[in-house]
Amino acid sequence: MVVHDIPGSQVDTGTAVPLPWKRGYVIDKEDIAKGPVTVEVTPAKAGSVTCRIVIEKKEEAKVTGKDGEPVKCQATIKKMKV
Repeated sequence: MVVHDIPGSQVDTGTAVPLPWKRGYVIDKEDIAKGPVTVEVTPAKAGSVTCRIVIEKKEEAKVTGKDGEPVKCQATIKKMKV
C-alpha cells in the first residue's frame, strides 16, 4: 500500500500498485507553506521497499525498510526555482 500527502492536494492511497511505483507532482509556490511531502509504503510480507523523495532533481529523503516493514519518508520543500 502507498499513501502520499502532498501540499496542495488530497491524501492519496493506493493498494496493489505495480512496481516499480513512481509518482510525480507539480507543487504551486503558495502550497509550499502547507506542510512537508510525506510518503508511506507498506510492502508485501516477503518484500522490502525503499522510499525516496526527490525535489528539483535532489534526493531529499530516502528510507529502506526490512521485509514486511512499512517505511515513511518526509521532506520539506525549502525553495523553488522560478
